[in-house]
Amino acid sequence: MDSHFRTTVEDLDTASDNLDNITITLGCGHTFTVETLDSICELEGVYQRDFISRQWIGPSFSQPSFVKTPSCPTCHHLIDARRYGRVTKRSNLDLLERNIATRLAKQLLSAHRAWLEVDHSSIEQAVIAQSLHRPDFTTKPRFLTAHETLRNKLLLNDAESIVPSDVFCKSLLRYSGLPKADANQWKNSTKPLLEIYEQVSKILGT
Repeated sequence: MDSHFRTTVEDLDTASDNLDNITITLGCGHTFTVETLDSICELEGVYQRDFISRQWIGPSFSQPSFVKTPSCPTCHHLIDARRYGRVTKRSNLDLLERNIATRLAKQLLSAHRAWLEVDHSSIEQAVIAQSLHRPDFTTKPRFLTAHETLRNKLLLNDAESIVPSDVFCKSLLRYSGLPKADANQWKNSTKPLLEIYEQVSKILGT
């Protein structure tokens, strides 16, 4: 019966209510004592246990960082008994979080590689050439103040987040005060960097 601890039906005391004498038959058809399944599912990691009576008294809020998915030790079928629902749900959540973290790490690595492949020198030269092309560019003080106010408001309202990528693209005119032709030229010159910035913004917003 309980192949994990080599226990048979004859070994059980049916008159006892101890966990090592109570059995659970899993969906896969294999039967184990409650004590065995509690150990396999590492129930002490998600529930508190009374030190004297050894009874479960409530959920544990200082849970381990990762809970492995419990499975039948005979056939490795997932343990589906209701008693271990909290463990199963926690393990599924941990697995989902780990998969998301792995996916985000790959995306960040891709963005980093793209950053390394960008010709930063060419972009810098293009931006400098653009500024030299319009050495007489000026704007009225009140407009400068208005754009500066918008930028400061943006930074102060969400100081812990990165600046939205739209500020450098669709909303560039609003926040920079550049003429439309110059703004478009600047966006074209810095396009490789803006694409990477937008990619990272989406990752951080996940």
